[in-house]
Amino acid sequence: MPGKHPPHYWMAQALREARKGLYSTPPNPRVGCVVVRDEQMLASGWHEFTGGPHAEINALESTQIPPGADFFVTLEPCSHHGRTPPCVDALIAARPGRIFVAMRDPNPQVDGRGLERMREQGIEVIEGVLEQQVRIHDHAHRLPWSNALPQLLRRQAQVQRRVVPQYGLCAGKDRA
Repeated sequence: MPGKHPPHYWMAQALREARKGLYSTPPNPRVGCVVVRDEQMLASGWHEFTGGPHAEINALESTQIPPGADFFVTLEPCSHHGRTPPCVDALIAARPGRIFVAMRDPNPQVDGRGLERMREQGIEVIEGVLEQQVRIHDHAHRLPWSNALPQLLRRQAQVQRRVVPQYGLCAGKDRA
């Protein structure tokens, strides 16, 4: 259909929102959200600071969202109580048409649970839209739960020639 924007167009808008949190959200992830209905962006939000409302909540609170709107979120909505209530509850209450998620949250407290809860409520969930770009954008959030952390520690220890026995590195400053 001419003039219709594909999902990656709207996810790119959400990623632009997420980038606003570059220096204010660590150790939390940088997340962006846009809400679309009939090819019009109705709302947008981003996770502005650690401990503050998440991107989805900021978007929901910015304007009246009609049922059936599509949500584009760069990271799976949280499904656990931390400093804030679960975003997935607010999204379910908003009665969206579809939820587009760039990537699952690697945090073991979330890791697919938010997506599963939305699917159980009959919400269509589409995963993987611009996933690579989001992975690159917020690699620091994924690091603690990825296999890359031990490799980075090993490399750092090799460069500094320090003792890190749990990773099988040699002892002493003189040895590589």
